[in-house]
Order: sequence, then C-alpha cells, then structure tokens
Amino acid sequence: MKLVRPLVLQKFKERFMSQNLAEFLKVLMIVITWTAGLTLGRHYFLSIDEEDDAEDMDIVGHQENES
Repeated sequence: MKLVRPLVLQKFKERFMSQNLAEFLKVLMIVITWTAGLTLGRHYFLSIDEEDDAEDMDIVGHQENES
C-alpha cells in the first residue's frame, strides 16, 4: 500500500507536469512564501512602532497635564 501512493504521484507528474513546470512551481512557491513572510513581518514591526508612538504620546500628554 505504501508503494502505491508514490507510484501514483510519479505517474501523475510524468503525465501532467514537465520538469520545467515542476521547477517553475517550486520557485513560485518559494517566492510567494518569502513575499508573504516579509509582508507579515513588516506589518508586525509597523504595528509595534505605532504602539510605541501611542505610548509616547500618552506620556507626553500626562506630563503636560501635571505642569
């Protein structure tokens, strides 16, 4: 049973995917993964920066009220 699945996948690749298409899809998946990671990382860091700015404004506003 274990040998059937890899054999089916191999036959599928032989019939429907050329080697160039398989390589293209690999590279495309790598590019999409990196792009998503960089975009999510940028969004995360920008949200941290906005939180810090909001805290700084609260501190400045609090200091002005005390004066």
